[in-house]
Amino acid sequence: MNLPAIATPNQHLALLSLDIVPRLAAQFGLDLTVKANEIALHQLLQEMARTIVPAMSGVVLDPIYSYDLMVRDLDQAGLLLSLEKLTAEIEPQNPPTLIPNWGVDRIKQHYAWAKLELIYHPNEPAALTKKQLVAELGDFCRHEGIGFLLKLKVPSLNSNQSLAQAAQFQQDQLTAAQELVKSVSLLALENPQDALACATLTAELDVPWIIALEPTLDYEKVKEILRMSLENGAQGFLVAEALWSEIYQLRASDSHSPDWVKIREFLATTARDRSIELARIADEAGI
Repeated sequence: MNLPAIATPNQHLALLSLDIVPRLAAQFGLDLTVKANEIALHQLLQEMARTIVPAMSGVVLDPIYSYDLMVRDLDQAGLLLSLEKLTAEIEPQNPPTLIPNWGVDRIKQHYAWAKLELIYHPNEPAALTKKQLVAELGDFCRHEGIGFLLKLKVPSLNSNQSLAQAAQFQQDQLTAAQELVKSVSLLALENPQDALACATLTAELDVPWIIALEPTLDYEKVKEILRMSLENGAQGFLVAEALWSEIYQLRASDSHSPDWVKIREFLATTARDRSIELARIADEAGI
């Protein structure tokens, strides 16, 4: 499976992450063990697929909550499927838990890429175990002839970090990426501090990288970071809540429950428009 399968006509990537149901549940304060909540969130995923996926070159799904979307809701988008078990909170020190009875061989049957999210620091105690896991999955993906996206999260400091701390984070991120890059087809990275950091990643890595856009940023800042990344070698973006983070505040007036009508309206207008704009920015970078 090669890069064009999940890329735009100009060979840039506009990827939407919909392997997010536990995070959605946590943000809305919904108990996923309640069937009605699971149904409501699945309907929300369907709305996201209907309104946002048409602008995307690829979409990340999971085999537990969003599996059936690949049958009818993906339009022409390329498919990536998650390997890790989804949780609202990830323990940074632990290797990711893989989904039982699921793996690279099953993903190949769907003509999809494999995707793994990993929190990793080069100096952490579990670094070797995590590297071995990525290497084994990478070898399996190569053997099966499918692509492998690694979403790499390097623990970062808060927004008030000093220049020295920011520089240390960039060095840690580069080192982490270099240690894992030989096992993957594509890297998604967060928090590049500036244009030089992006250019350094581009020069030092042997595979393409994309920017994982953060939901905590103002949308105008999201666009600024995307443009900076693209101008300095990133080949696209991976996005989720940065398109719709405002929906978590849309509550029914008579309760604390989500206002599903207003949420669907937001997805059909603001989130859709943002997806189109970000995809256009990425694709124009290839012109």
